[in-house]
Amino acid sequence: MEREGGISPRISPLAQVRDAGNLLTMAGFTLPGVDLDEYVVRYPSALDLIEHLRAMGETNALLQRNPVIYMTGWREHSSQPRAKRRGSATVSFQDI
Repeated sequence: MEREGGISPRISPLAQVRDAGNLLTMAGFTLPGVDLDEYVVRYPSALDLIEHLRAMGETNALLQRNPVIYMTGWREHSSQPRAKRRGSATVSFQDI
């Protein structure tokens, strides 16, 4: 702890949402979609929680851990819809 300046995570750092989208684009995917979900799960006892966390290999108890990120992407294909040019919208989000 002294060398690291405190508690150090035991898992690799997780990606930020924007980084996940950039990774999909750099990998050649188009129309990337990135989302994250947060779940609240309740357990009957602390021991049940610990057992479940250990079974998943998720015993890192740091509060500042990042949430789960889901990514989707498609390989470019001639039949795939193309993203519109930036600024080509005909309706403002303020009007909606």
